[in-house]
Amino acid sequence: MKILVPFVKKKKINEKENNICKIYYAYWSVTDNILCFTIEANRFLRSMVRAIIGTLVDVGRNKISINEFVKIIELKNADFCKSIAPACGLFLTKILYPEDIFL
Repeated sequence: MKILVPFVKKKKINEKENNICKIYYAYWSVTDNILCFTIEANRFLRSMVRAIIGTLVDVGRNKISINEFVKIIELKNADFCKSIAPACGLFLTKILYPEDIFL
């Protein structure tokens, strides 16, 4: 899946900037009543994960529908992302680099 501009911290978007991120893997898990969201991508933009999580939580709380979530992605408009998850629960656990990056 490719995620574009909608899940980026609001700022003036420079048309020449590359705001495309490829998400390879994203899922929710529950362990001992703790929700954990895991996401893997080729890169992350500023506040992107926090915006995705906040918007998905809005879906779970019925503040927006799944169709509205899809529309946010299709319209590529950050104005529809109203909720940003707090950074205090965000953990970077692993970074993978292509094998040939250091050659």
